[in-house]
Amino acid sequence: GEVADLTVARTTDQITLVESRTLNRDGHSFELNFYRNEAYTCGLSGNYTFMVMEQADNLDSEAPLWAYLHGGGYGWFDEDQVYQTVKNLTMDTWNHEETFEDFIDKHLLGNTVDQNGEVMTSTLTRRIQEGYRVLFPALCDHDNYSGRGTPYPNNPNPNGGLRQVNGLQATMAALDYTVSNYPS
Repeated sequence: GEVADLTVARTTDQITLVESRTLNRDGHSFELNFYRNEAYTCGLSGNYTFMVMEQADNLDSEAPLWAYLHGGGYGWFDEDQVYQTVKNLTMDTWNHEETFEDFIDKHLLGNTVDQNGEVMTSTLTRRIQEGYRVLFPALCDHDNYSGRGTPYPNNPNPNGGLRQVNGLQATMAALDYTVSNYPS
């Protein structure tokens, strides 16, 4: 039979470091680096971004890498350009560039600290406590991280031009970049 090509075309050539911050929490210090990949556009606006988090006292040391693919469901535009999705989401929920604040507040702190400011039990909390370097890739085509560069059908792109669905490409590019630039 025919062998399926599982290679995901991707590029790291247009990834740039946008900003770095230090986060101090519960007696621990973490270095957060926020990147943008201008090779891949989001569903409606902006580009794919990602954040790399590592323990500040272990910078540039080898550490296991864990990719945290945050949730957010999925969505698409039907033939009438009406957005179809799950729960109470809208076309604006996960179709725009994710910011540094989004990664820190919604994904990192939102999944490791409860409403009372106490550290909560989660897989993400455990990985951080175990010394993992964590990669947070964006979800901004609302495609379950599955897009391989196909056209984004029926997208009423307000910016003009053809949009593609790039979730898997952008995530794999972020992973390639992280593995190449951080000892894992």
